[in-house]
Formats: sequence, C-alpha cells, structure tokens
Amino acid sequence: DEMLTFLSGRAIPGIEGVGDGGYCRTVTVKRGQEVLRGWFRVRNEPEKSCLAVTLDTNLLPALSKLLARIRVLFDVNCEPYEIYKRISALNDRLPEAVVPGLRLPGCFDPFEMSVRAVLGQQITVKAARTLAIRFAAVCGQAIETPFKELTHTFPTYQEIVNIPRPIEDRLGPLGISGARARSILVLAEALADGSITLTQHDDPEEEMKKLRALPGFGSWTAH
Repeated sequence: DEMLTFLSGRAIPGIEGVGDGGYCRTVTVKRGQEVLRGWFRVRNEPEKSCLAVTLDTNLLPALSKLLARIRVLFDVNCEPYEIYKRISALNDRLPEAVVPGLRLPGCFDPFEMSVRAVLGQQITVKAARTLAIRFAAVCGQAIETPFKELTHTFPTYQEIVNIPRPIEDRLGPLGISGARARSILVLAEALADGSITLTQHDDPEEEMKKLRALPGFGSWTAH
C-alpha cells in the first residue's frame, strides 16, 4: 500500500495509473531492432506473497526484459529482512525509521526517470509532475489500451533526438525552460550514441561522472 501511495502521487496520467490495489502503465521496449509498444498491470496477491502481472500480448517477445524492469520498479530483488538486520540500528536514533519488510520504489525506465529528474530541478514534486504530464502528452505516442487512464507512451530518447531543432521551440510552450529542454536533448543524444548507458550493470559513480559533464546536470540531478 505504501508503494502504491508513493507511485500514485507521482503517476503521469496517460502513461501510468494506480487503482483497485494495482499499478498499470504503457510501455515502449526495444527488442533487437524491433520496437514493441503495449501495457502491463501489476497487482498484489497477499495470500500468495507475490505480485501478479498481466500484460499486453504485443510485449510477449520482450517478456524477460519487461519482468526484469518490473522487479526493479517494485524492488522485488532485494532481501528486506537481511537489509533490516544490517541497518535496524538506525532506529536507536530515529524510532521506526527502518521497518521490517519495507521495499523502495525503483525505476522502470531510466530515460523517463532521468527526464523527470531534470524537470524536477528546484521545484516541487507536484510542479515536476505537471511538466512531465505536458511533456508526455505532446512528445509521446497515442496507444490503445483496455484502461481509460492509459492513452499514450512516454517518449523514448530516440524520439526526442528526432524532434526538429531548436528543441526549445517544442518544449518551451509547455513551461519547460530552455536550459532544461537542452539538458533533456543532450541526455537523449548521449543515450542514443551509447556514451551513457543507464543500466543495472553500470558503475553508478562512472555514469554519474558522465552525467555531470552534460549541461544542466549538477550533482543532485546526477544522483
């Protein structure tokens, strides 16, 4: 419930939805040279101590990649009780700071999360969410789903790279400053040419060093 509450407060309408004890979203995933688009829904099954995943048949060719991302999003790979044993001493300073079984919300799509970090620079979560909603609505692609709250996909870095220049002309009317628009573009270009790769297997310190070299990426945004 705490995980869903967190995701609900940050969900981008059209891209994500939280309700009826579950989370759903649209997806764009690459499999080789093929780009697959669709949706999935995750709900809790407490009696089985597991998450149940329902997904668009269009995404079946990328099932293993999709499930790996969902595991990261819901922190399924962690061992919460082992973590609790290691850091429970923090409760001596701040009671109930560490709760047994607690998992931390993760990231489903690195580029999407990076864009949201740029949009969230020096503003509130609510204001950053508003900018993300506008960005996704204008730059994303329409998609048909069985969920009324899912209407389009979040733009990929390839789609951002292909936006006609100057990018400020496209993103400026959305309330996104020129500096942030350029930061999003250079990040998309770096991901497209492979100079930055934000995967689970990368060295975080090395990738943050590369990010800080990009315009508009300070230490807060890189972290």
